[in-house]
Amino acid sequence: MAKVIKRGGNVPAPAPQPAKKTPQKRSGKVIDREVYNAQQRAQQIILKGENEKQHREEQGHLTAQKTYEESFSKAAAQAEQELAFSLISAFEQRRLLIETAMEDVQTLAMEIVYKIVGTSISLSENKQNEILSIIQKRFLNQRHLQIGLAATLKAQLEKEMLGFHEFISSTPEIQFQVDTALNDEQAWVRCENQQFRAESHALLNHLAACYHQAIPSFKPILEPVPVLQTPSEVPPERTVAISLEELKQQAEAAKRLKNKD
Repeated sequence: MAKVIKRGGNVPAPAPQPAKKTPQKRSGKVIDREVYNAQQRAQQIILKGENEKQHREEQGHLTAQKTYEESFSKAAAQAEQELAFSLISAFEQRRLLIETAMEDVQTLAMEIVYKIVGTSISLSENKQNEILSIIQKRFLNQRHLQIGLAATLKAQLEKEMLGFHEFISSTPEIQFQVDTALNDEQAWVRCENQQFRAESHALLNHLAACYHQAIPSFKPILEPVPVLQTPSEVPPERTVAISLEELKQQAEAAKRLKNKD
């Protein structure tokens, strides 16, 4: 049955209900900010990696380029030195060809004189050689080979390799020149408008070999340092006083033997 509430009666108040806790909603702006920061961090990491990769590639390219340039420079210098050697060898071969040709010049000269004079030549052999030597020098003087050296190396050549220096200086086709722009390790070979650089010692060695000349080593030979003996190995010195004493004893012994006799 329904409960009847009388008019004017006290109605008990309903018990209070606990408030329901609603979950706190996160603002959409906070989420967007965190996503944005994460994206920025990721972008920075990617950019840093790309920069590092590009830097390494550039360094590798520069290192490879430097290696190529150094290798090419060394190869070019070696090739230029080979050309300098070839030029010296060509002059040596030219000299041999002219010396061989002088025999034909002498034969033809005698035939021409016979046709002009009507008799055989009456010049002495020494006079013929003198005339032929003048003609040979005239042929050799048509081309000159100049070798540039530093002043100190040129002075060393004159002092320590006098025979080789005099031989080269006496050849009409080769001339030594001092170049103040060179150091002792540098040299060059020039023929007319062609000039080739080379390492000085290798160049002079090749020049000496072509003209069958012997030259000593350019590097000074160090004298061996004597090894000091230990005190136990040092022989005792015999002073003059001891030697005189021994002579005195020997004289007295000889005198005693003589008196006994």
